[in-house]
This record gives sequence, structure tokens and C-alpha cells, in this order.
Amino acid sequence: KKVDNVKWNGELQYTYSSDRHKKSSGHAEKTNLNEVLFRLEPTAQVNEHWAVKARIDYHTDMDSSKNVTGGDNGDLVMDRAWAEGEYDNLEIKLGKLAYITSLDQGMMLDDMVSGGQVTFGKTVKATITAGRFNMENNGDLTGTGTANFQSIELNSDPEKRFTIGAAYYHVSGGFESADNWFGTDTNKAYNADSLNIWEIGMGYKFTPTFALHAAYAKNTQGDVDGKHLKSYNVELDYKGAEQENKGSFGIWAAYRYLGNVATIHPTYDAMAGGQKGWEVGTAYTFDKNIVGTLRYFKGKDLMSTAGGDQDASKLFGRVEFFF
Repeated sequence: KKVDNVKWNGELQYTYSSDRHKKSSGHAEKTNLNEVLFRLEPTAQVNEHWAVKARIDYHTDMDSSKNVTGGDNGDLVMDRAWAEGEYDNLEIKLGKLAYITSLDQGMMLDDMVSGGQVTFGKTVKATITAGRFNMENNGDLTGTGTANFQSIELNSDPEKRFTIGAAYYHVSGGFESADNWFGTDTNKAYNADSLNIWEIGMGYKFTPTFALHAAYAKNTQGDVDGKHLKSYNVELDYKGAEQENKGSFGIWAAYRYLGNVATIHPTYDAMAGGQKGWEVGTAYTFDKNIVGTLRYFKGKDLMSTAGGDQDASKLFGRVEFFF
């Protein structure tokens, strides 16, 4: 009798990428990804204010024909699960929840946090998040432990022509088994055992379909080269692919600089923390609920075994079938 309480969404997603990095030998090291993901996203309504949500993933490597989630066992993974409550201008999330930073369109973070999040306000919205963050699966920060995470983010009304926001992020612990990138203490991967990152972001809509976004972040912790302690992004967007509208499309061009310890887990599929350079991309809706995305990054690794900033590039393509 509870079946009507549960709504199922999901997608089948095909991804191909080719990632290249110049090494000390002068040759480029290439890594390819050829993968299919099947995803389910159930939502169970508890009452008029609360719902329970989750995301379940299953990965298959197309080259080896192995199910790769959870090793070669091909296990289903409960990627996230949380309770969500809404009361007028107040939203509450509790559990293992997704957090995509708003003021920078995901430059700082697009990942899961286990804990709680509260968003409130009308003209200006504040988002306060606290919990635990798994650094082991995070390729952008050095560290293999679980860190404490706290943040506060302030954003102006996103419907306005000009938007502005500011944020603070604190990450402590999780460096205990880190590779010693910069420092001499293996418990302090970059001569510090925490991140204290301040950020500002803004956007301007020239027209309803043409917009410019920018963000800048600075980590005040760590006695390392300043190039690793800052991140910024400038992106120009035209239109956007809409899942329900066949033929809709979007294109963008951006310059991104993502310091090794000034971003936590950015949303960009074509580049990661510790890189800088240009990205161009496009997205197109082939048919209702069928969307393709293509991204290309060309730039540098900020730290390399070859020493200094070394050439890097990545081609990323994805087709998503939503249901």
C-alpha cells in the first residue's frame, strides 16, 4: 500500500574520456575511460514536509566487460541517502547528501558530505553544512582518511541579472596517510593539517541566454608556493541543453585555475584540482530525455613529476538516457 509513496527516476549513462599528462621522460601518459553507468534515484514521501531520497549506482567497464563498482564484484553502491525537509524558506537535509557549491557553479565542491545541511533565507540565502568528508576517493586533494567538514555559503537571488555570493570552507583531518606532497611531516601533507578556504563568486546575465560567471578562492593555510593556494574560474555560457526539449543546446568557454589545496572536489569532468587551462564544451538534447555532452581541456598540471607546470589535456564525452 506504500508503492504510490515512492517515485523512481534514473538514467543510463555512457562516458568516454582520454586524459593525457606529460611526464619527466617527455612522453605523455594517457589514461582512457570507457564506462556505462546505470543509476536509480528513489524518492519516498514521508509527509507534506519531508521526503527520503537516495541514489544507487552500478558501473560496467566497456573495455574489460567487468562490473567495476566495488572492485570486480560489480556490487550496487548506495552512493547517497538522506532525508529532506522543506518549510517555506527553510530547507533541511540530513544523511549522506550531495553538496554542489552554488556561488561558483561547483568550482569548490561537487561531492557527498555525511552530516547535515540547512538552507534558509529569501532574498539572500545562507547554506550551512557540517559533517564528514571522505578524502580517500577524492583525486583532487592529497589524503586517504576521513575529514571533518564545515562550510557557510551566502548567495543573492539567482533570478536577478547580477548575482554575488561569498563562502568559507574548513576541512580538518584526513591527511594522516597522505602522500607527502610539499612538507616534511607526513601527517601534514602541505605543511598544514587543515584547509581554511575563503571564496567569492559573481555572475552577470547579458541576456536571458548569455551569461558570464566568475569565482575566486584562497586557502590561508599551509607554507607552500602560493600557486597551490588559490583557485579561480571565468566562464562564458550561451544557452543550455534542456532535458525535456529536443534540439536545445548550450555552449561554453572557460579559463580555470584550480590550486592543489584551494579546491576540494570541483565539478568539472574535463579537469581536476591541481590544473589550469582552457575548457570549451557543448551539450545537445538529441531527443526528449537524451542529452549528449562534449568537453575539451587544454592546459597544465601545476605539479608534476617532470617538475614545474607540465602539459595536460583531456577529452570528455557523455550521453545520458534519463527515465
